[in-house]
Amino acid sequence: MSTFGGRMQEIPDVSVDNFENENLRSTAFFLSHAHTDHMRGLYEVAFYERLQTAEREGYNVYLYCTDITRVYLMNMSGKKLNKYIKVLQLGPSLIDVPFSENPHDSRTLAVTCIPAGHCPGSVMFLFETDKFSVLYTGDFRILPEDICKFTSLRNGQSVKKIHTLYLDTTFLDRAYYYFPSRAESASTVCNRIQEWLQLSPNHMVVIDLPAHCGTEFIFAKIKETLGIKVHVKRNKYLQYEGIEEIRTCLTDDRFTRVHACCRHDEVQGTYLPCRGDGYHTRIIKPSAMWFRSSAKGRKPLSKTSRDGYHCKVAQSSHASFKELADFIYMLKPNHIIPTAVPPSKSRREVLKILKELLSNAAAAENIQQDLCSALESDTSSDESFELRIESVEEHLCDGLLNF
Repeated sequence: MSTFGGRMQEIPDVSVDNFENENLRSTAFFLSHAHTDHMRGLYEVAFYERLQTAEREGYNVYLYCTDITRVYLMNMSGKKLNKYIKVLQLGPSLIDVPFSENPHDSRTLAVTCIPAGHCPGSVMFLFETDKFSVLYTGDFRILPEDICKFTSLRNGQSVKKIHTLYLDTTFLDRAYYYFPSRAESASTVCNRIQEWLQLSPNHMVVIDLPAHCGTEFIFAKIKETLGIKVHVKRNKYLQYEGIEEIRTCLTDDRFTRVHACCRHDEVQGTYLPCRGDGYHTRIIKPSAMWFRSSAKGRKPLSKTSRDGYHCKVAQSSHASFKELADFIYMLKPNHIIPTAVPPSKSRREVLKILKELLSNAAAAENIQQDLCSALESDTSSDESFELRIESVEEHLCDGLLNF
């Protein structure tokens, strides 16, 4: 859950992932992805009036996001905001940011969109001025060794110097040291589905979704491996209008055997809300919260109740502790601002851990140089780069859904 207030000290007049209170004084707004904890105030009257007021007074205030995020916004809330949205492509762009004290004059801000690997359309924002390079990760999960493949984060054989890193610290807790890859999580979900469905034609599965978007790679894997489309409610199905690669994995036809059309507490005994009574329904919940792992060894990726009706599968769209530590070691920023607080941790504890990791970052200097040197001949650019993938289905989801 994001705790970020929206404003960055280094970049005046800009707000990211927060659209209420003091942020309404900003003259440029950025949305990293379409999850509600990053959209506070976005649909409030005050934000819409802020955009309208600027238009009436003869200057432009826009909301910047990726095209997939824009599609989500349009399908979720109608087209009211559409005229005020500017779509950013992967790679660098130049943005005119009006001065808040004199909005008819503006400064030029360099901003680069970098795939974040969190959900469809999610990106990190690299803001660059004459004085600062600021990286805002939003919610993210990428492999640290892939950082050197992003041309926008490289200066020759070295990683570009980052002054301030606004970091997704959702799982900055050694209890969450390791998470399985997307491919491992999706394959585990498919195994738990297959073993249940083969028991009888009346055995069904409900996927208990952790968020309204972000598990599409699991849907793709189910379609690829089992040949089954996942049933979702009509409004959910329409949400993906314009994103056909996702819609092909889904259906609004209730006569299928895998469902994501209801909450887990709506399944009562043999009653499946969209089908009625007489079914044996296994509820599969992809989640990272229950999956605590250490550096000493891995643990099973799923946990099933004795009766078989409830199953948890380890799956995270946020970076694990180790991934966060490696990310910090690679970038070695001057400062880190946490944008989330892990379960059972306080902000003070998070800051203490970050201080320790920053102090250890110098020890990783040689690791960074070796990785970047090995990748120096790589011709990948930010526009064509796809996150490291381990199977065809992960290629579909990480490459397509995260550009």
